[in-house]
Amino acid sequence: MDVLEYSSLQDLIEYEWDIALHGKHFDERDKEIKRFLQKSCKEIYSFCYDPNEMHSVLNDEIIQLHDLSESLKRFSQKKIVIDATSFDVSELAILCTKFKDAEKKDFDIIYAEPQEYSNESSNGEKNFKLSESLLGFEDAGIPEISKAIPVDEPKIFIFFMGYEGDRFRNALEISEISGKECNLVFGVPAFKFGWDKNSLLSCSRTILENNLQDAFLYCGATNISGINRILEKLRQKHHDHIFFLVPLGPKPMSIGAIKFLCSDSNTALLYDYPVRSANRSKGIASIHLATGFLT
Repeated sequence: MDVLEYSSLQDLIEYEWDIALHGKHFDERDKEIKRFLQKSCKEIYSFCYDPNEMHSVLNDEIIQLHDLSESLKRFSQKKIVIDATSFDVSELAILCTKFKDAEKKDFDIIYAEPQEYSNESSNGEKNFKLSESLLGFEDAGIPEISKAIPVDEPKIFIFFMGYEGDRFRNALEISEISGKECNLVFGVPAFKFGWDKNSLLSCSRTILENNLQDAFLYCGATNISGINRILEKLRQKHHDHIFFLVPLGPKPMSIGAIKFLCSDSNTALLYDYPVRSANRSKGIASIHLATGFLT
């Protein structure tokens, strides 16, 4: 896998793909990426996962998850790009693991950073209104990707920290973990100078209440390869532990976590299915392109 960074979509004009996969549009970033892909790809497919019905939809075709790998084999000889900007983490994880099962590993992933996020402050904490609602960790699960938290088996929880402190608090409550089982990965440096403090400020009360001050790890918020390396180092230290990855932060960190998930059979994803707020971000900053994602 190679990860390249560009300052604008115009810098990617040389790229061409046969197939693009995109999700729902919530803000201008999603729409701009789709317009770019319509010019750069021969065909555009929409994809979504319905956590209530537990099936996927490719264009208008309903596909059960156990049939999705076989369905994706139609693209085995195609040059593919996945628009991570418009997908939530569950959809991105499903696509990547199912392409791996279909023995298609050389697809690309594109992601556009926001120029800024909407936010609001209360009680001395900075809270970002990035989600309208949550299905919740206790009611959610991604077939073949999530698993029940065992009581007696060794396990490690790796939280990729974001700006929504409530989601972090909820995850701790349902997982009932001890401090020694917990790692908090902060995106430092952040997308922009000063943004790194946002995740700490939004989660500070929960961190102090649970004595997690010694559980910090750091990796650049856009460093997809760096996140994968952190997880590989943790695996060397904890050979027999189940890894539970909890993606709460920037999408590039989730992309790096998903890459590790695809290569490690003793790793699962904990996810609460946030319903993204409309117009939660403004503008596009840098563009990230991961080529040959699973190679």
